[in-house]
Amino acid sequence: DITPSASGYGGTSPTYAGSTSESSYGVYAGLETDLTDRLSGGVMVRFEDYDSFGNATVYKLNGIYKLTDSFSVRATLGSGFHAPSPGQNNVQVLTTNFIAGQSVQTGTYPVTSAVAQFYGAQELKPEESDNYGVGFVFNPTDNIELTADFYRIDVSDRIYISTNFFVTAEDIEDLPALADVGVGGNVQYFTNSLDTKTTGVDLIGTYRTDIGAGGLALTLAWNHNENEVTKFDPAAIGPLQISTAENLAPNDRVNLQAGWTVGNWAINAVERYYGDWS
Repeated sequence: DITPSASGYGGTSPTYAGSTSESSYGVYAGLETDLTDRLSGGVMVRFEDYDSFGNATVYKLNGIYKLTDSFSVRATLGSGFHAPSPGQNNVQVLTTNFIAGQSVQTGTYPVTSAVAQFYGAQELKPEESDNYGVGFVFNPTDNIELTADFYRIDVSDRIYISTNFFVTAEDIEDLPALADVGVGGNVQYFTNSLDTKTTGVDLIGTYRTDIGAGGLALTLAWNHNENEVTKFDPAAIGPLQISTAENLAPNDRVNLQAGWTVGNWAINAVERYYGDWS
């Protein structure tokens, strides 16, 4: 049951309001070609430059080899780069939460603020990632395609919200700005204090046929993910953040899609299933 309640977020006050900006530019180039009658490959490179976070060059390599006319294997290797957003770098809000029936003020502060730095905040830096994938494509008949892809994504310096830091009377004496949160309140900020590993598999089956005056396509897709925190800073990340990073997204997703096309018209129906998460 859902009970009536009020939102503890009162919006952004004029005290915390402001304007921030981020400028960047990027250059992207890619090349794909048939190396032999059975082997195709590709390489892609992207360069990005941010005025606040410097620059990065990321890449992707991919290839597919046709073992038989109906069976192929494929693989990918790549890297990634994700700069902190202006919101993550500058957000400053104060909300009221109710814990065990008691109202608790929770302040989210930018890492550049004196409040966040009082609890150990450091300047945000970009996330970096490496990803690997291998899979196969099988066409037992002209109208059936089956694919399976296994992958791993390693993210270092992942941007995540920190644990809650409990505000004491002594803290307010040392830093009067904490009076906005008050004794017994909490402070949090965005941090690069954890690394994660995601492993998973995508299985997709597609069947195509003609029905009436049009063509019918049926697709069944299943995705399974496992997330693991491989490294973290216990000064900024607690058990709740680790549990959320590992378990918030459902491990399993299933999509069943049917599409019928005739002339310039198309009718689609989709059913989605999400597994348990916590």
